[in-house]
Amino acid sequence: MTAKEIVIEAGQELRGYVEETLTVELRSGKAEIFGTELAINHKYQFTSGMKFAIFTYWGCTVNIISPREDYYVARDENPMHIYLNVHGMLEQLRQKADVEKTRGPRIMITGASDAGKSTICRMLVNWAARLGRTPILVDLDVGQNQISIPGTIAAMVVRRPASVEEGFRIEMPLVFHYGYKTPSENIGLYNEIVSSMATYVNIRSENVEKSLISGVVVNTCGYIQHEGYELFKHVAKAFDVDIIVVLDSEWLATKLTSDLPSVKLISLPKSGGVVAKDAAKDKFRENKIREYFYGPKNNICPHVFTMEFSEIKIYKIGAPQIPDSCLPAGMILKNPYNKILPIAPSNALVHHVLSVSSSNDPEQLLTKNILGFVVVQHVDADKRTLTLLSPQPNVTNKLLLVSDTLFVDMK
Repeated sequence: MTAKEIVIEAGQELRGYVEETLTVELRSGKAEIFGTELAINHKYQFTSGMKFAIFTYWGCTVNIISPREDYYVARDENPMHIYLNVHGMLEQLRQKADVEKTRGPRIMITGASDAGKSTICRMLVNWAARLGRTPILVDLDVGQNQISIPGTIAAMVVRRPASVEEGFRIEMPLVFHYGYKTPSENIGLYNEIVSSMATYVNIRSENVEKSLISGVVVNTCGYIQHEGYELFKHVAKAFDVDIIVVLDSEWLATKLTSDLPSVKLISLPKSGGVVAKDAAKDKFRENKIREYFYGPKNNICPHVFTMEFSEIKIYKIGAPQIPDSCLPAGMILKNPYNKILPIAPSNALVHHVLSVSSSNDPEQLLTKNILGFVVVQHVDADKRTLTLLSPQPNVTNKLLLVSDTLFVDMK
């Protein structure tokens, strides 16, 4: 391990992607990471797969401890001031809504993959929380969801800025099961759960004045072509957004301006620190699942227990599309993508993440949120039992949903 003191001048950013471990300590000045202020003389620990960007408006000195130099000071033109202007605009709208007792701003962040959408969403809600607002953050990115694990969409009320090291940590986010790795794998189901999420968010806004005034920040996926573009329009209408931010895509900005003329559109550049890293995405997904079961610092001991086949019911949402030529003449198949299929326990489920539904009725699985997750570690066909990994000592609800997401527990 080597320690190095680095001076970051006003308007500059220290960026890094951690390969092993890294410790950051702010020694003087003021700085923030993704909208969360750093405390003086506090040591922040980052582990493998994490990224950070320390930005300062005033200048600061930081101490870095790391076995390798996984960081650099960016001296290029930084769009942070532009992003802060967007925050300022949103706060003005909130102040207006506060006076008039009306709805606050609803903003949707769009753009291609690796444009920095999640980061901007995190900054916007963190800055709002620092002013005492409680915006609702909605994350519709099923591949790299920052609230829940991969294969889901989620929402939460942001009452305080995210932890520098752990991100958003809350006990009961609102989560809907999707079960696939990208929206393109099941467009019909994705649209349906987005609509269900929007309904819940609207109810929360209508019944809690502070949430109504603070508004909603919606993060979207990076699938922007063909059906992906139609998804954006569906999201905008479902959440009734007032503002759309498009990151680094002139084509998308032009299309949305034409198709959604009543919505204010803002086209912004992406940060120079955004880098496409497929391996980093895989590590992020694995870390999110591991955090769920073991805690952000491996400080939670999950439970392993066995259940009989007869104690639970397992379902998968979505059937393969059957070509029209294979159907009887005149027959119309009703939306197979949303079909609820019972699944018999077998070795094919090993390492799959299962969502625990809040529903007691299989017919309501599409419209009900989920309570948590378990992972199938072993299936014994002879004894007709499954061994499950769970943060809880048992499964309180017996309807489980299969996800394509896998987690191989090496501990």
